[in-house]
Parts: sequence; C-alpha cells; structure tokens
Amino acid sequence: MSSVEHEVLVDLFRSNPKLVFELKPKIELPTVAEIVINESDLTDVTPAHQRADLVITINRHQAVRRVIVLEVQLRVDREKEWSWPHYLTGARAKFRAPTQLIVICSKRKVAEWAALPIHLGDDNNVRTVVIGPDQIPRMMDPKQAMESPHLTILSALVHNHQEADFPVILNGLTATSQVDNEHGSIYADLIMAGVPEAMRRAMEEMLMKGQYELQSDWARQYFDQGLAQGIEKGIEKGIEKGIEKGIEKGIERGEARGTARAICAVLQLRGLVLSDDQVREITECTDSSRLSAWLQLAVTAQSAAELFGN
Repeated sequence: MSSVEHEVLVDLFRSNPKLVFELKPKIELPTVAEIVINESDLTDVTPAHQRADLVITINRHQAVRRVIVLEVQLRVDREKEWSWPHYLTGARAKFRAPTQLIVICSKRKVAEWAALPIHLGDDNNVRTVVIGPDQIPRMMDPKQAMESPHLTILSALVHNHQEADFPVILNGLTATSQVDNEHGSIYADLIMAGVPEAMRRAMEEMLMKGQYELQSDWARQYFDQGLAQGIEKGIEKGIEKGIEKGIEKGIERGEARGTARAICAVLQLRGLVLSDDQVREITECTDSSRLSAWLQLAVTAQSAAELFGN
C-alpha cells in the first residue's frame, strides 16, 4: 500500500531523475545523453498494483542506451520478490537495452532484505542495486547542500532521527527553497514529520536564540507557526496587533508553550537579546497569567531585564 512518504520520495526522483546518478556515480552516463521518465507499465496487461514506481531511460541519438527501474521500498514486502524480477525482464524486453533495478530504502533493515538475491530456480538469481541509509550521504556542508538540493532533501528525509543530524535537517530545510513552491512545502513538512519531539524543541530553541536562520520560506513558515502560535501574521502587520491575537488565542487554548515561544520571538524581532537563563525561565513557565503579562511587556520593554522587573 502506498503512503505519503513513499509518494514524496518517488516524486523527488521523478522531479530530478539525475539524483540516481548522484547516488550511484558508477553508473555511466553517456556524453550528450537525455534522461527520460517513462510510463511504468512494463507490459500491456500490467495491473496497477504491479507497476514499477519509476522507469528511467538514458537516451542518446534517439535510442535507449540504458534502463533504470526505480523502486522506493519502505518496508519488507515478500511480494516484491515475485514482482521485481518481472519489472527487470519486462523493462529489458520493452526497451531492448541493459537494465538495472535500483531500490531506495530509508531504513537499514529494509535495505538489508532488499539486497538479498532473489532465487528464481536452479542457478538463476536476480540481484537488485540497493541504496539505503548507508549509501545516502549525510549532507553536512551548507555549500554542497545548495549545489545539490534534491540530494540534500533526500538526506534530510532519511537522516533525521539523531542529534548529530541537526546540520543535515537544517540543510534539508534550506534546500527546499531551491525547488518549486508546491514541492518545497511538501518536502519541508515531511522532513519535520520525521524529527523526534525532543530534537524539534532543540531546533526551535536554536532559532529563538538566533543561532541559526532558516533560508526556506516553507521552513520559516513551519517554525513561525510553532513559535508564535496565535500571532497569525501579527509580526508582519504590526507587533501590537499580532500580540493581541496571540494573547487571545493563547489564553483560549491554554497553550503556555506557545505563548512562551511568542514572547521569545517578539523580543528577538525587536533586537532584545535573552540570556540562556532568561530563555529557560520563559519556556519553562506554566503560569498563563505571568506569560500573558510578559507577552504584553515584550512589545514595549526597552531591555530583556525590564521584562523580569530588574
């Protein structure tokens, strides 16, 4: 059964099929070659549930030189041991060119299974080319990330579970600004959907302290909603108007965390620097009355110390 993650990963390769060659540099790409996405029906009677995810051909001089059948596999599925050989031979017969089956896996366990030979009988076996977490690089360098946005987004979709992956996630969010708006928003949402809550809070804290600035409009929008909660477009239209909305919605929902983030966001936008202890005091406060008072003071306070009555 298809899933959102599956469809997004397929779409990532469909929108930039050259991504396959970034991941598998040993695949020879002829000079002056054309990379084409083809129909995934490999026979005239292929049922919808037995179609390959993508069929990529490398064409030169109007002739197909190589075929890549690409599958995104997120879980172990024994049925694929029957359909994958069919994809391989079907594509080879249809295009009459050397053919490879490449399987993209986001989990190591699935990659290990997909790499096992498929026994056809007697001495006949089929092997897939597997690209799993160990083959997908962690894009830590911001310059490289901007040069290869699709690879960086893929890296962030796969490597977004550990604290050491902070740079990968942030680079992935930044890279979404390099693709079109519709796809960028979807990629940013899926990247953040896989980030554990504790890591998400730590990232938000970095943003509140001004330790990192997101370049992607979609990523900024995502965090702005979390940081400001009820301040819907308030900072753009005027801090006072935004604060009124933030207080109203924050009190209605009783979201102390959202109000705390709004306080930090407003102070940062006004150029007032908070110490680590002050940020901690605000974000750990659960008293809605105190938070509301701080939020009002954040609009007019001349210093962070004034907020705390110092």
